[in-house]
Amino acid sequence: MINSNNTTLLNVKLNSTEKKITNIEHVNCIMSVSYRIKDDKVMLWFQTSCKEGNNVIFEMECEYKCSIEEYDDEKEKIMNLVSNVSPKVEELVALFTSQMLVDA
Repeated sequence: MINSNNTTLLNVKLNSTEKKITNIEHVNCIMSVSYRIKDDKVMLWFQTSCKEGNNVIFEMECEYKCSIEEYDDEKEKIMNLVSNVSPKVEELVALFTSQMLVDA
């Protein structure tokens, strides 16, 4: 999947437990990101862990490839890429979280 920012979703890995969410207000999801620059591409890896209390509900990894042009400030360029891609990762987290809810 390529978007207008020359960002390609390469891979999504989901490791889900058999546990279901009983109270959405007790769910915490923590996302971290790392990156690597090679030639004119930035590879972004997002790792997310979602828990209800102490129980892991699922863990997810997403890998993106971003084409980049010349830049002066590496930190600024990476932060811009992360801010463009992270809402897409958040949508995936929300989708998977909604699938793990106990039927009302």
